[in-house]
Amino acid sequence: MKTAFKVCGLLLLVALLLSIGLVVACAHWLLPLDHGVLTIDDESITLGALHGADWLIAIVGVLVALLVAVLVVPIAIVLPLLVAAFALGLVLLAVLGVVALVFSPLLLAVWLVWLLVRPARPRAPAGATMAA
Repeated sequence: MKTAFKVCGLLLLVALLLSIGLVVACAHWLLPLDHGVLTIDDESITLGALHGADWLIAIVGVLVALLVAVLVVPIAIVLPLLVAAFALGLVLLAVLGVVALVFSPLLLAVWLVWLLVRPARPRAPAGATMAA
């Protein structure tokens, strides 16, 4: 079963790489990129002027950005929520402890009154045992 999962994972990885390669090849040979210009911080990059390693660097940059978006952003959202939930649980536990401490004399008095007021249970005769 483990081998089947490894084979499926390998096939998915190969399919993903082939798909990325096909999209990049189509974009490189079929699309007119001469009019595509990226401007970042007053620095212009013409897409038609990119060759070879420039495309590889651009693809790696996009993959790193996607990795950050998929891994770091959810962790940055979930971690503070978990910390807040843990802190809220600790506060609730402290409040329950204080309430139990404050009401313990009242609970003791109620328990003692209940022991005095309840009807007495009949006692078993001497020498009687529990039979199954």
